Amino acid sequence: MTDVVAQPMENTPDEVLAATRGRHLIVGEVITLYALSIAAAMALAAILVASTGGSATAVLQALLDGSLLNPGRWGLTLGAAAPLLLVALGTIVSSRAGLVNIGQEGQLLMGSAFATFVGTKLGLSGPMVILMLCVAGIFGGAIWAAIAAALRFWRNVPEVLTTLLMVTIAAQAVGYGLRSDWLLLAPAGDRANRNQVSAQLDDATRLPRVTVFGNESRINIAAVLWKPNSDSVPCHLYNDSSCPNQNSSGWRTDAGSPTADPPNGQSLGSN
Repeated sequence: MTDVVAQPMENTPDEVLAATRGRHLIVGEVITLYALSIAAAMALAAILVASTGGSATAVLQALLDGSLLNPGRWGLTLGAAAPLLLVALGTIVSSRAGLVNIGQEGQLLMGSAFATFVGTKLGLSGPMVILMLCVAGIFGGAIWAAIAAALRFWRNVPEVLTTLLMVTIAAQAVGYGLRSDWLLLAPAGDRANRNQVSAQLDDATRLPRVTVFGNESRINIAAVLWKPNSDSVPCHLYNDSSCPNQNSSGWRTDAGSPTADPPNGQSLGSN
């Protein structure tokens, strides 16, 4: 008996054209959805501002100036968006697996804590440290997510609940690390008394900043953890004489800075 091998069928030009149009429609739907979401958010913000007696147009102009229009602002906006994009990628992976992971903030905090410890406490420098930072960050975030995964697998605890609650635990754990010299806190001589910051990476370890059309992008892999006090705001990872009231750790301490406080009192700097 002769074995019959099925030959793969080639798509006809009409099928290829239909598939291409389908992809274009999906992309168009996504773009439209994002545009409508942004427009709805801006409209709701305008209504809230107007209801309190403020000027919606002035607030909108301030948002545009602070994020895009003023010199150097869109570079800073891209830098601030980098951690959010990492979280979004993680969300895609868990969603594809059929899981609802809403604890990405805690996983990001733990990953950044692990990376910061490796970069600042092991006394290493050089380009290979950047790779070690990436591996340590992935390991820390994966370990934190694995706790929720283990609870789901062995005890059938919903990951929606565990991942959300573990955000609080992660925030407290990182806060403890920033109060402990042997974990994340920088030596007293390298920071102001009331600043709880990690040490800075060695100059030989940092990636260079990228400047495009006068916009200095902060997208690189030097992770810094910061837990602010009521009178401290971040200024600049690198020591910069143009930054007023900057302490020895590269942080500005004037409460009147236009720099916004990070959400939940903690942030991952991507400088």
